[in-house]
Amino acid sequence: MKYNQRLTINELLKLLDNYNHKEFHIHHTWKPNYSNMKNSTPEKVNDGMRSYHKSLGWGEIGQHISTFPDGTILIGRNFSKKPVSIANRNTGNFAMEQVGDFDLGKDIITVKQRQITLELIRYFMKRGTKIVFHREYSSKTCPGTSLHKSGLVEASDYYLNNPGELRKWITGEDVAELQRKLGMTGRDVDGSFGNDTEKALKEYQTKNKLPVTGIYDNATRNYMEKGEKPMETTYRRLFIHGIEAKSVTVKDGKSYLWMESIGKLVPLVEFFEILGLKVEERPYGNGKALYVENKEV
Repeated sequence: MKYNQRLTINELLKLLDNYNHKEFHIHHTWKPNYSNMKNSTPEKVNDGMRSYHKSLGWGEIGQHISTFPDGTILIGRNFSKKPVSIANRNTGNFAMEQVGDFDLGKDIITVKQRQITLELIRYFMKRGTKIVFHREYSSKTCPGTSLHKSGLVEASDYYLNNPGELRKWITGEDVAELQRKLGMTGRDVDGSFGNDTEKALKEYQTKNKLPVTGIYDNATRNYMEKGEKPMETTYRRLFIHGIEAKSVTVKDGKSYLWMESIGKLVPLVEFFEILGLKVEERPYGNGKALYVENKEV
């Protein structure tokens, strides 16, 4: 074992078999982040961290391993030495730095880098090792507000056994791609599978008569890959006769309401007709406008 040595995940797990760490500490670097990787290499970035840590009087790089967006794993501190990881919790524990800033709105973790984390979590859990996010014992957000412990720790087996599937509280570039396919835009495309993503996915599944699981499963993925255009969600809140709904425009150009109370899509025209109101679609610009009792909505 030597500093800056590259390892595959299988080589790393085989090395770890020789140790009995009590806790697995998960960090993100914050700085350096993904932008620092554009004109550099994992080894150079690791060297930069090592130099900085030495300047702090740590004697060596603080973490045992560093992981990178391209899936590279580099050795840092010798595995037999305690890390500089979490105050008063270093002895006998193993520390990993994920290079990146995984606070919401910043870097979105790559699938390759996330895979390493999932593999290590599953490995350590099977050995009875406690999984620790840095923020559990610190005021910092580390390893980033976009990373949810329940999405990684509690579901590590699920994702490794069901490659390609995504569900609530997982984070990654593949989640961001799903969000774009669901018509989400701007800050909503954050790579974090939260409540809004789950709702948008359920709406898509409902509209396309798929099992409404809220999980990006094989059935949903296969349907999307046929080239079907997903719905575009406007997220405009409407209050009609005291009922809150969300307006949704689907691929056929028709307007629907997502009714939170009943958990289904209702055609907008049909909804107003149920209320006994006169509804009419009229040309407007390049599209159509909906008029209820001769008033535009």
